[in-house]
Amino acid sequence: MSSRRPPRPAATPAAALALAAGTLATTLAWGHADDPKLRDRRPRVEAPAWRADIEGAGRPAAPGDRGHVLAGSEAFPAANVVLHAWLPLAEFGPGATTGSDCWGYVSPGGREYAIMTVRDAVAFVDVTDPGDPSIVASFEQPASIWHDVKTFGHHAYAVSEGGGGIRVFDLGQIDAGVVGDGGSTLDGGIPQTHNVAVDEDAGYLYRCGGGSNGGLRIYSLADPATPAFVGQWTLRYVHDAQVRTLDQGPFAGRTIAFCAAGFNGGSVETGLTILDVTDPAAVIELATLNYDDAAYAHQCWLTEDGQTLYFGDEVDELELGVPTLTRVFDVRDPSDPREIGRFGNGRVSIDHNQYVLGDRLFQANYTSGLRIWEIGEDVAAPREVAFIDTFPEDDRLATNGAWNVHPFLPSGTLIVSDIERGLFLVSYDPAPLRIEAAGPLPGQLVPSGGTEFAVSITGVDDGQLEPGSAVLVLDLGGAGEPVTVPLAPAGGEQFIATIPPGACGERLQYHVAATATDGRLVSWPLGAPGPGSTLGGTYGDSTVVAFADDFETDAGWTYGLPGDSSIGGQWERAVPGGVSPSEPVEDNPAGTGTFCALTGNSTEEEPFQFVRQGFVTLVSPRFDATVGDAATISHARWLAGPAGDTSLEISISADDGATWTVVRDVPAPAFAPLWTPDTFRIDQFIEPSATMRLRVVCTAGTFGEAAIDDVVLRTVACVDAPSCPADVDGSGAVDVGDILGVLAAWGPCAACPADVDGTGVVDTADLLEVLAGFGPCD
Repeated sequence: MSSRRPPRPAATPAAALALAAGTLATTLAWGHADDPKLRDRRPRVEAPAWRADIEGAGRPAAPGDRGHVLAGSEAFPAANVVLHAWLPLAEFGPGATTGSDCWGYVSPGGREYAIMTVRDAVAFVDVTDPGDPSIVASFEQPASIWHDVKTFGHHAYAVSEGGGGIRVFDLGQIDAGVVGDGGSTLDGGIPQTHNVAVDEDAGYLYRCGGGSNGGLRIYSLADPATPAFVGQWTLRYVHDAQVRTLDQGPFAGRTIAFCAAGFNGGSVETGLTILDVTDPAAVIELATLNYDDAAYAHQCWLTEDGQTLYFGDEVDELELGVPTLTRVFDVRDPSDPREIGRFGNGRVSIDHNQYVLGDRLFQANYTSGLRIWEIGEDVAAPREVAFIDTFPEDDRLATNGAWNVHPFLPSGTLIVSDIERGLFLVSYDPAPLRIEAAGPLPGQLVPSGGTEFAVSITGVDDGQLEPGSAVLVLDLGGAGEPVTVPLAPAGGEQFIATIPPGACGERLQYHVAATATDGRLVSWPLGAPGPGSTLGGTYGDSTVVAFADDFETDAGWTYGLPGDSSIGGQWERAVPGGVSPSEPVEDNPAGTGTFCALTGNSTEEEPFQFVRQGFVTLVSPRFDATVGDAATISHARWLAGPAGDTSLEISISADDGATWTVVRDVPAPAFAPLWTPDTFRIDQFIEPSATMRLRVVCTAGTFGEAAIDDVVLRTVACVDAPSCPADVDGSGAVDVGDILGVLAAWGPCAACPADVDGTGVVDTADLLEVLAGFGPCD
């Protein structure tokens, strides 16, 4: 076990004064661990409500586009999810400028309801018919981005960072359109609350967080209308918790709280804390696990057997630059939790809230929306099986989009709350086929063709594959319609996909598709051909690293030019000290070593080494980008400063620095700075040359900090193509044997030697090519 990296050194009084005067506090300070939600705010989406019962079922956005469903004028990327209704924030009132948490409730009469929280209210929505939901009641709440709500029996309990304690609602008569307002309970310390948890077995409610040091405040629900404060635990800040009375293991019969917790508002020594809360007046700490690469422990949920815990860290994507990541803990013995794995889907979005129902894991992951996973025998490696992206703009690394999902309604209706778009009602529609890789995928594509990989296609439940329907779909980068290549049966449920020839350095996107006997089309990877959902490769026989610098030694960079105008820090090669809150505390964590290039390394003696009122320039040594094809430059960068006031410009030159072409113009992020990886192809901007240089310019008004690390130039090398393609049998001469080879392979035959012209079909054109080349090969 290990804790997160050390906190930044405390700022000097002079530095603190500078921050207050220079707006850094409003841009970078973490007064609340969720402050990115404040910095990332976007206007709510204004759109009419959409109900499938009225508007018609969600349908493909366009012929052949299987990756979206329409709701009014908006198309949401989706796979294996049915969209029933969308109620935008305007439906909840003019003050509903942001959405937050949601939950569900089933009435005594069996009707189903969504409880939706927005900036200034909590609303109760009848979703019994998910295709035609209606708002039953709405109540004002203290204004805040952060609201949470849970239920117990026929009561709902709403809390807010805006204060108000626990707001109690009586739902016993909701079928008649009546929601009783039971007022608020303020016992138990400060009125602010970040989250609320309920253990329905033991009948207790737990207020989580609130303020900078809020732990657990515990209430008996013996009288559900009047929560009674009975105890608290405040040794750590508790951001969120799941509390369950266990039915097996060494703590069977005891009530255990699994907490995402830490000191200083949860940001220091953050991790999993497990408490025995059986006696609320005498809470016992059983264990604390400070897992590796911790940034901010956010939320967790148990499997139904109580043996495995899925755990989300909300800030690791921001601080460490990792893709969406879920940690898995073995908690069969709550006094000795162990991390047993991590998983993700490669998206860059931040994970937020997750819940388990049966063998499904449901996650609300901000900009990538609702993601649904199937938990198999290996609980540490769930398989993603469905999604709907409620933030269709992109998967940006920001706190926009899906906040929460509630998967527990008996009907299977899933309630999703979205920060900018309000309430979504969807359901999981399992695919009738499962397509998976049956071996390793190719790292590079062979230019001469014949790159193969295997897939398996199996039926799910009653699903069956339509014979002959399995194809490899090739995206030629906008050069015409996608091309399909039939998959070759390889016995049983396995098929061989063969990628045809391509030009050296050419980039190819591809995916697999198959049709079930019920007519439903299934794609793999999940969501293909949607953005970020296809496989890809570059044609080449090998990769050449033509230049690489991790800044551990001086490779000849120029740190500053005579025309630089900043009155503050200049570029230098150094180990980051992190004295200023805007500086990195370490070099690129995904790279090697400890050095990087950065714009001034502040010290306690000289704390103001940031760029001010001008710009500073960093220029690379000369490098040769002609040693292969498809030259790319990858790097990691850091940028901090007030939004709109600071930027980083990255340019390349093919003439040794005489002229420059801008490839990136990066504004300061609206949230906490982080190391960001990036890669670009040179030939998308200028013709590669043997006298290339890279230039990085940081510009700032009030202040700015920048850093660059792990700069790598890669090219693709290719073996010369055969000079005699009509020599089908490779004998060194085009003769009768080659004619017979063409005739034997007549018909569809992608990437086979007889397909002389590379069309994917052996036909008359290939026979004519052989006849035209008759004779010895040169």
